[in-house]
Amino acid sequence: MDFLQSGPPAPPLDHQLYDVLPARLRELARDLTAAGLLGHRTHHLGMSSAQLAEEAILPEPLVTAWLEGAPVTPSQLLRCAPALQMSEDVLLAALEGKRDTEYWPLPVPPPDQQGRPE
Repeated sequence: MDFLQSGPPAPPLDHQLYDVLPARLRELARDLTAAGLLGHRTHHLGMSSAQLAEEAILPEPLVTAWLEGAPVTPSQLLRCAPALQMSEDVLLAALEGKRDTEYWPLPVPPPDQQGRPE
């Protein structure tokens, strides 16, 4: 095991990381839900929550609550499929936590966070 310890010591962990990680994990968790998909598609199509609600014939407070992370019922979500220009299967899969990268691409890290750390 001594051969594993040869070389320069590992740099110490950033102590501010403990404060930053929970917020980043909450943000990632929100983006991996149906709310994340709805938010991405409405932004991609340039729609507001009011426009989505009008096209899906749903109350605007309900759609706004979905975008903020409230639970979504499958039957109501399916009414949004034509407005979001998506298939119903993709929407139902999003409720199960699945991601179709054709409609909902994986997030790209900012340029200053890409690559290997020095």
